[in-house]
Amino acid sequence: MGAKTNTYGRLLPNTAKASPKLCMLRWIVQRGIITLAKTICKEGVVENIKVLDFELGAEDMAAITTLDTKTSSFFDHRDPAMVKWLGERKLAI
Repeated sequence: MGAKTNTYGRLLPNTAKASPKLCMLRWIVQRGIITLAKTICKEGVVENIKVLDFELGAEDMAAITTLDTKTSSFFDHRDPAMVKWLGERKLAI
């Protein structure tokens, strides 16, 4: 069984021995969610179709699910304090 670490430093068991990108895509597909994986090259199409060649085990599915922290990496444009802060910024051009 292989192991890979994602950017969050959590362990992804990755029993399928696929790339993290492909494991994430498989996680989405395996949950019954329709996905459109964009690519602009033939190699990307070939890699993306490999998502149909394997299934993630329960351990892998659970590990990927824990990556969702329910928080955004971006600010909330609807937050009044953030809107005020943005409105007060001056660009030094």
